[in-house]
This record gives sequence, C-alpha cells and structure tokens, in this order.
Amino acid sequence: MTTKTNTRTTGLPFADYAAIEATNASAIKAGQLSMLHMHHRLTGPDKPETPAMQMGRLVHAAVLEPEITLSLLEVWTGKARRGKAWDEFCEVHESRIIVTQDQSDKLEAMTAAVHANKDAHDLIEATEHEVTYQWDGKRYGPAKARLDGHSKAAGVLEYKTTTGIGLRQS
Repeated sequence: MTTKTNTRTTGLPFADYAAIEATNASAIKAGQLSMLHMHHRLTGPDKPETPAMQMGRLVHAAVLEPEITLSLLEVWTGKARRGKAWDEFCEVHESRIIVTQDQSDKLEAMTAAVHANKDAHDLIEATEHEVTYQWDGKRYGPAKARLDGHSKAAGVLEYKTTTGIGLRQS
C-alpha cells in the first residue's frame, strides 16, 4: 500500500493500517532508544500480543463500538484453555472473539463505566472512530497516524488502558 499526500480514512482495518509503509509514533518512540530500535520497529516482526494487550485492545474496541464488539464475543466456560474441548470450541467459533467469563464481565463493566461518565460518553459520540491519516513528509518520508477518534468540534480522542499508574523508572 502506498502513501498518498494528506489522506484521511475512517474505519480502515488495523491490518491494512499496519501494512502502510510509513513512519508512525511507535517507530519514533522506539527511535528514542536508538536508530536500530526504530529500524526494527519499522521492519521487524510485530511483538507477540500479551494478555494485557489483548484486553486493552478489546476494551478499546468495546468502548468505541460496544454494539459491534460485544456482539462478536463468545464466552468460554470451560476450565482450561487447552485440550480437545478447547480445540473444538475454537474451531466452532473461529470467527468470534473468545474470552473467559471473567474477561467478559470485566469488559462489560469497563465499557459501562466509561459510558456512564457523561463527558466521556459525549466525546465518544461526537467523534469518528479509528481515523487514519497519511501524509508525505517532504523531509523524512511518508508518515501515518491512527487516531481513536477525531472531529473538528471535539478534537482528538485517544483511549488507553493500563494495569497501573505510577512513575516510570528510566
């Protein structure tokens, strides 16, 4: 996929966004460590998704599009996520997002908590979601950004989750 000068796309699937060959904020952040880190971020394999990253991705999607995301969930009620029963469950529900009951409960609670806050709810409702911007940097080459939400009236919306808030040790 090639970068075009100053384009804006709404709802581009993340895989398509990731395939755009351009510098983004994640690459620049890696470049704070070294240019080798930045190069690896731009050209190397993606990091494996951790359980925390998966939950963050699910909460992000559920908060911005609860009617779509929550309808795609399939709850696994078995004990262990391994063995014949697990494999069969995954095969039957391969097009769905499989979560445990605990994950489903947390996801619904977090989504409800965000939307119960009037200001947060109004901001989410006032923005277009998953907005991709691409531009040709005259000096440093193609660049891209993916905003959780954006509108002229509300500005930029970025939604993040965390397992804890505290000072980082450098």
